[in-house]
Amino acid sequence: MTPEGMRPTVFVVDDDPDVLDSVRWLLHQAGFQVEAFDAPDQFLATFREGAGDCLVLDLRMPTMDGLTVQQELIRLGAEIPIIFISAHGDIPQTVRAMHQGAWDFIEKPFDPHRLVESVQGALNWSRLRRDARRRKATFTERYAQLSPREKEVAREVAGGFSSKEVAQRLGMSPRTVETHRYRLMEKMGAHSTVHLVLMLVELGEEIPRLPEDEG
Repeated sequence: MTPEGMRPTVFVVDDDPDVLDSVRWLLHQAGFQVEAFDAPDQFLATFREGAGDCLVLDLRMPTMDGLTVQQELIRLGAEIPIIFISAHGDIPQTVRAMHQGAWDFIEKPFDPHRLVESVQGALNWSRLRRDARRRKATFTERYAQLSPREKEVAREVAGGFSSKEVAQRLGMSPRTVETHRYRLMEKMGAHSTVHLVLMLVELGEEIPRLPEDEG
């Protein structure tokens, strides 16, 4: 995970020293922090989830090909976007890489601007994913602070039911519902019912639906 104020980190793995140096220099000039590896096993031995934001990966390497590296990262549960580069890429390999979640596939010799743009797009995706995880973790922590009754009221309120309707559905007084509602909105940090709905949807909570109008 890239801390605030630090440059995003791009991993580069390529067994060709000239290509490795070229990509490292290009990305460094573009403002990225780069960690380069000339062997895939060396990269995998030091890799840990969240340490980098993007991976530029050679497809064909003698000890382990890029697709095998990709599969190992999938096995580890890593969500780092991968940009494959290769001088010998064929359509089946490209399709397989993309089906396994590759961000992009660029043939050598590559256009420097194309590679930088692809890396930037991958980094933007990483940032959005990171922000989404942080947001969900925050919502999860807040939701855990609610009492079982407050969670019931939260789902009902998110479903669009009035305090009177919630009271009838849950067997309590409207005043008690209002008290629970005030407390749960404060605990969740929700500034509106719509905001509460968005939080519960992201948490995967089942929200009851208002009955459809007849006729």
